[in-house]
Amino acid sequence: MLWTIVKKELWINLTSLRFSVSVFILVALVIASLVVSSKEYTEQLRDYENKVKLHKAFAKHNNITLDRRPPKLSLLFRGVVGNVGSSVELTVGETPKLKESSDENLLSPLFPPVDLGFVLGMVMSLMAFFLTYDAISGERERGTLKLILSNQVPRSTVLLGKWIGGYLTLLAALIIATSVGLIVLELNIKPGFARDDWIALGTIGLTVLIYLATFCSLGIMVSATTRSSATAILALLLIWVLSVL
Repeated sequence: MLWTIVKKELWINLTSLRFSVSVFILVALVIASLVVSSKEYTEQLRDYENKVKLHKAFAKHNNITLDRRPPKLSLLFRGVVGNVGSSVELTVGETPKLKESSDENLLSPLFPPVDLGFVLGMVMSLMAFFLTYDAISGERERGTLKLILSNQVPRSTVLLGKWIGGYLTLLAALIIATSVGLIVLELNIKPGFARDDWIALGTIGLTVLIYLATFCSLGIMVSATTRSSATAILALLLIWVLSVL
């Protein structure tokens, strides 16, 4: 009975208009963010190469400037790379110091860049709520929840089936967006990630899976504890605003 509920939930989610709209928005944001980050990375790499040549030409015995190569993962996640300097001046007998800071805007942490991390963190968490807000409350409103429970199906089985169906739907959206993103990267710039980069990406991927599972669980929990879908979506939107800000 569990997999019957899972298959039903998957079919309802994958054929729904909200899933199609959500995936369209998700893919559009992924494409836009990767196109912009590819151009920024190319400019940063060109700037790095020019700085290395310039600093080699003006290098002194007691004054050397080291330049940081832009990390390849900044194609996907900007992090704090854009908020710190890219060159360090080393002088004999003095403490190393940054020569410049590329972003002196103190408000920049409040307005993070729209990179892949923003898309996964904000957009997909909101998508998780939109896919699960009526998983239980919607069945209750339509009267189908009583029919399911009348067949002596345990409540835990219903909740688990709803959760698995919703989570697999999120994974389908994630796979679609990731596949499109990889194609965009290959068309714009060949990143050539190193072994350490792949390890970091694997760790990030595992974190994303746990993150989405948490929001999917919250959606199911709120849907199961509210009487109407309208109340559930309002409560989940409040949780989303408080959690991502």
